[in-house]
Amino acid sequence: MIPLSHFDLLCVAIFLGGALAYPLLKAQTLTRSMVKTLAILALIPIALNHGAPVVALALLFSAIGDWSLSRPGKRAFLIAMVTFLCAHLVYIALFWQILDTYGAPPWPDRRHRALIILGGFALWTGYHVIRAAGDLRVPVALYCAAIAAMAVLGVQMPQTAAGKLISAGAILFVISDALIGRETFLRKSFPGQPLLIWITYCAAQALLTYGLLALLNDKA
Repeated sequence: MIPLSHFDLLCVAIFLGGALAYPLLKAQTLTRSMVKTLAILALIPIALNHGAPVVALALLFSAIGDWSLSRPGKRAFLIAMVTFLCAHLVYIALFWQILDTYGAPPWPDRRHRALIILGGFALWTGYHVIRAAGDLRVPVALYCAAIAAMAVLGVQMPQTAAGKLISAGAILFVISDALIGRETFLRKSFPGQPLLIWITYCAAQALLTYGLLALLNDKA
């Protein structure tokens, strides 16, 4: 695993500050949007500090998506969907590079069981969300395909500590997005769902960032 410098720890503190403050801000204001965006932006300098500009690019797309998702209107939602789609495509490229280096797990492997469960969950959720998406059906379908591909590759990471962090991050990202789809398109919610969406999302980005930095630096 990679050691964190004092600069990295400062960025982690900003990330945690934004992550903890965002749920406390209820009104849809610019301040709330900035706090939400700041959380993921704080991870970008860590990625750059460890020589991983591609990881930083995925985080930048995600931060733009966070800002857009926190703003009202259909146009902002579409921008968020496009930028998060770009983030997933970057993660897919990174995972593909890692699998090309380390190889995919041989069959059968416990990761394939996780893959089957995750795939079934993604297909079931995606099917219902796409059906309810109306005129957004095509972009939602493309997004669902991208995050499913990201998750399929993510759970096949090497069984090192870093690889397990990446796999956990990919799974949490799917859970977070599935809950967003459930809330946005199926109009279904339960007490604490918005908070759970935020927690799983922040955890996903933190795990993906640290796991990728550790694995990419180990490979280098």
